[in-house]
Amino acid sequence: MSNATFMDRVLAGEVLDLREIDDEIARWHRGSSTATLHESLGLTWQEYQLFVERPEVLPLLAQARKYGLSIVTLVGEQQPNMALAARGASPQELVELRRWLKATGRL
Repeated sequence: MSNATFMDRVLAGEVLDLREIDDEIARWHRGSSTATLHESLGLTWQEYQLFVERPEVLPLLAQARKYGLSIVTLVGEQQPNMALAARGASPQELVELRRWLKATGRL
């Protein structure tokens, strides 16, 4: 098994179903890794916190990473349709996520 993290494999196109993260988390719990779960998944602490609170944000985390942006920068953009709707996030979902990020002091 390679040392590539879950997010590395997502960005490389090796993981197409993001629900596979559940299997990855289960493997981490069964294993003996010295890496933290968020490190093992390839998420920053901020990304991991967002994922734990709102798992549906995972596709946007991958999208942000693809463009070299933080999720806060990506969602905070004034152009919310920035190819995101095609990636599984509707404009309404982006508005809701932006509202939530503001309410939690992240944006």
